[in-house]
Amino acid sequence: MADVDRLRRLNEALGHERTDLVLAALGSRLNAAFAHDANAARIGEDEFAVLAPRGTGTVAERVREALEQPLRVAGFDIYPTVSIGSAQAEGGPDAPDPAEMLRRVELAVEQAKTAGRGGVAAYGRALERS
Repeated sequence: MADVDRLRRLNEALGHERTDLVLAALGSRLNAAFAHDANAARIGEDEFAVLAPRGTGTVAERVREALEQPLRVAGFDIYPTVSIGSAQAEGGPDAPDPAEMLRRVELAVEQAKTAGRGGVAAYGRALERS
């Protein structure tokens, strides 16, 4: 999951209508980057998720490449950054359900945000204790 950094500041500077254009452009970029081998979607105000099978390369790097390129919206140059959290599902009878996977990814995103803008974190049991 990627969480757009400083969305509140972007809203204050550009207004909601222009910020929505930024988010739509970011969503289009993410969809294009994963069109052939994964599913990407905007799942919250400033959150994007990618559901990728194993072997699709380093997903976090691909998300960063897609979302952190400068863009021009309504005459403004925007330089987005994102905080990225990830979790891998284990197979078999002990595999977590989708709600649990989302919870794990959200924990990882929160950890990434504590590292500062543009942070990346992967879910691990240690996050459960922090």
